[in-house]
Amino acid sequence: MSDLRIDFDRLERAEARLLTVITDFEATSPVQADLVEAVGDGVASTAVRDFRDAWSIRREEYAGELRTLRDALGAIRETFAAIDAELVRRLDAITESVAEEGS
Repeated sequence: MSDLRIDFDRLERAEARLLTVITDFEATSPVQADLVEAVGDGVASTAVRDFRDAWSIRREEYAGELRTLRDALGAIRETFAAIDAELVRRLDAITESVAEEGS
């Protein structure tokens, strides 16, 4: 029988890092807002505007996927913590029962 080891601290750090990435993805950069103006008029500004708009949509999609991943990590951590607590409770009950029988 192999041991299953869950590093709860590592899962929490991963959740925190994902939150940072999500926050960065959701933030609107002033550079993006000013980029079209910096390029000027014409074909280049149209290309930059199109890219900015497409990236904005894609960035929102990525942020949604990252939120889903963060939520899944949280659910995994919470589920394993609950299972661990229940196993400890049951082991304690068994240990107490065996101790009482031996008295």
